[in-house]
Amino acid sequence: MSEQVNYKNNNNKSCKRNSQNKSQYKVASDFTNESLWLFVFKFTLLIIGLAIVFELESHADDNLTPSYTLNDCTKLYEQKDKEALKVCRIVADTTNDKLAYFTLANIYYEGIGTAANLSLYIGNLNKAAKFNYPPALRELGKIGLSYYYKNAVLATGKDAIAHLEKAAKLGDIPAQFELAKAKGTPALNKIIPFDAQKAHEELSALYAKGSSDAGFYLSFDYYHGNGVKQDKQKAIMILTELTQQGYAKAFSSLSDIYFSDKEYINLIQSYAYYYVFANCQISSKNFKKLEGIKKLLTDPSDLAKAQSLAKGLSSLKCTTR
Repeated sequence: MSEQVNYKNNNNKSCKRNSQNKSQYKVASDFTNESLWLFVFKFTLLIIGLAIVFELESHADDNLTPSYTLNDCTKLYEQKDKEALKVCRIVADTTNDKLAYFTLANIYYEGIGTAANLSLYIGNLNKAAKFNYPPALRELGKIGLSYYYKNAVLATGKDAIAHLEKAAKLGDIPAQFELAKAKGTPALNKIIPFDAQKAHEELSALYAKGSSDAGFYLSFDYYHGNGVKQDKQKAIMILTELTQQGYAKAFSSLSDIYFSDKEYINLIQSYAYYYVFANCQISSKNFKKLEGIKKLLTDPSDLAKAQSLAKGLSSLKCTTR
């Protein structure tokens, strides 16, 4: 009987333990589930918080980037301000504008705010040229021709002519001038047909449109009889017209004609024109040459006349072209 009672008691204890174990397991399970959900909730909040911080930092960076316009870029470049480099970089990156790239190219070429860099100059010209921007196409053409003169790489020369032709078709007069000049140059015959008469006609038409560069080469045609009947007087007339426009090389060319051409020798004129040129294109070499002409004016009255004429010609605003 007592065994039965003990047996029952043992069974009761065992049942209680099993019940307690189940209860403990349920509590542990509930605790684990609660911890898991809490972890997920906190992790989600962390991700959301990081996303918000990232977004705010992104906007903060945007606000830190100065807002510049194309006008700011070109104005600083014209002023040769060293800040032009930074400003034009930002404008080019944010606007993808052809003029911004072209201006940036010139900044690298001239070394404004940085060392001159031919590679970056050409790189930015190419970016501007992708928009068929005539000045960029023209400059790439001129660079290509210069390289062809030195290295005779046929592909480079043909690419240069192609750039110039594209710019010329878009109405770029300087590019039209470069093409006309190339046609009258025998050394370029492999990349563009040599035709002195055609070149002369095109130069004449461009000078009529106001191209001083075309006029300068046109004067050479007349002086040497390239593609046209020789007419030195016509050449002198064109060069004199160009001096009225302040075209520097015209002063130098007239001085040379009056110094060395037997038909037109006039040291007074030679000194006067070279005086203007030397004071426009300042260099020790030019002043040395001017001094050499002056020494040949042995008559004091001739020297006085030359200096008086030089003073009068100096009123013409000579440019560095």
